Amino acid sequence: MARKSDWIGATIILAGAGLLALPAQAQSIGQAEQIMLYAYGTKPNQARQPLFQFEQVVANEVIETVERGGALIRLRDETEFTVGPASTVTLDQFVYDPASSAGNMAIKLGVGTFRYVSGRMAKDGVRIRSDIATIGVRGTTLGLSVAPSLITVIAVVVGQAAVTPNGGQTVVVNEGQTATVSPDGSVAVAASSAPAGADPMQPGPSPSDAGQSESQSSSSSSSSSSSSSGG
Repeated sequence: MARKSDWIGATIILAGAGLLALPAQAQSIGQAEQIMLYAYGTKPNQARQPLFQFEQVVANEVIETVERGGALIRLRDETEFTVGPASTVTLDQFVYDPASSAGNMAIKLGVGTFRYVSGRMAKDGVRIRSDIATIGVRGTTLGLSVAPSLITVIAVVVGQAAVTPNGGQTVVVNEGQTATVSPDGSVAVAASSAPAGADPMQPGPSPSDAGQSESQSSSSSSSSSSSSSGG
């Protein structure tokens, strides 16, 4: 027969295990400094909720904006990350030591347009990725976009970026250059066309509009050609 002391000991152990199993409140890694029109945040293990100005954001939170909407997220190290219209991003990881500026930041881009302005965190700890590429930063302001086709565009406004397609070689992209990464792993680098890295918080076409605009442009060109030949 078990002694009373054994039961007490077992009860203490089980109670301790129960406390450890309780979910800790997610720690803030920054806030939504500006919201344009409407945005949503989905925190870990929670339902999607409207995201309001000055609301705190946490690691692994998914930020989504509506058509013509936008959100400016300021992280604890003063990094500014702007989410453009009809865009989605996941704040995968954020660990920061203000005393040494050391830390790790991981941001996962969904489809959309974005702008990244580096903060105080050491740049070797920062990684931005899409489904087909990983981007390392070197004292940087970047304009970023991901199309529904997964084509990823990185425009370096200030500093440098190291772009690595999945399974491919790293390509250094300098200030004033734009890299376009294709799903086949190819990377094309060219001089940026103005306005490189334009503010995605400004109202403008969403990524889903790109194919439609291209189609309309193509139709206009065809119509012009037909008119010229007919005349």
